[in-house]
Amino acid sequence: MALFNESLEGRFARLVGALHSIKGPNPVPQVAPEIVHVISISDHFDRRSHHYLEGTTRYASGFLVVTGDATHFGVIQFSNPAGSGILATVETAVVVPGTNNFVSAWIASGAIGGSTANSFPLDSRESPNKKSAVINTIASATVVGVSGNNIGRVFNGVTNQQSIEMPECRGLVLAPGGLLTFFSPAVATAVQVQVVHRERAANPAELRTS
Repeated sequence: MALFNESLEGRFARLVGALHSIKGPNPVPQVAPEIVHVISISDHFDRRSHHYLEGTTRYASGFLVVTGDATHFGVIQFSNPAGSGILATVETAVVVPGTNNFVSAWIASGAIGGSTANSFPLDSRESPNKKSAVINTIASATVVGVSGNNIGRVFNGVTNQQSIEMPECRGLVLAPGGLLTFFSPAVATAVQVQVVHRERAANPAELRTS
């Protein structure tokens, strides 16, 4: 609990100090679970502009596209490398299934090999060269996702492609070593996915599994 309190206190103190231009020691040293602190900011109801002050970065993958070949499935995977020390939280996942096809989302699935990239920050105050800890991988592969847990599936039954949000992914936390995999359970079918997520450094207490 002490480590958690230190982590909570540190993030809250950075926000308070930056908003009020406070220099010197921690302006709110008494933060604890039984004490509630509220900052009312009327011009930013969703508070997303203040993630920057809390040491959190929001990222977008852009639309990633892959088409499976005649014997494989199109797979798009988001992985938080083991040992990254980062917690990544998914805000939205938008998929574009091929006509009359499904896209499935799985967690804790096997890692795939393929072309990799990193997401880009959604705050222009960040360096445009800043890269996400989460790695985006696309590949034409076997359905490695079946080794994990299916958390969502959407079907496009119309004659043209359309973007569909997968609500089951909203709020998903990828700890170091975590994987989120999307694929179409039909060979030779295109899959498109865009994920918006946020990242911040994790306190050791937050990475405990027991």
